[in-house]
Amino acid sequence: MGERVGFIEHKGKLILSEDLSHLDRDEDSIYVLRNAQRIIQALPPKSVLVLVDLTNLHYTPNLLQVAIDVVKSDSLHVAATAVVGATSFQNIVIKAFSTLARRELVTFSSREEAMEWLVQ
Repeated sequence: MGERVGFIEHKGKLILSEDLSHLDRDEDSIYVLRNAQRIIQALPPKSVLVLVDLTNLHYTPNLLQVAIDVVKSDSLHVAATAVVGATSFQNIVIKAFSTLARRELVTFSSREEAMEWLVQ
């Protein structure tokens, strides 16, 4: 599971990639979220660029609650968050997360688009 969270470089900047794609068990998804949270909270305020892949993620109310808690607690450290692979319903949830966390979460149709936006 550890390989689902890590830094990638794009145009000289580091982006923390959180790969939740194709996960169908809450335990696996929560592990990824908590692993990313530990990394993010160890870094300076407003310094982390985050790319989240939700492609074919199976989610439950429990997972959504954990995600809300993580997004809120990470807000101090995150400069920008880009999300790819979101369904129409997930886009609605992402907008709610943005409001709750007072942090902009922007959705994109491709990783390339998302990474370009993050490094601007």
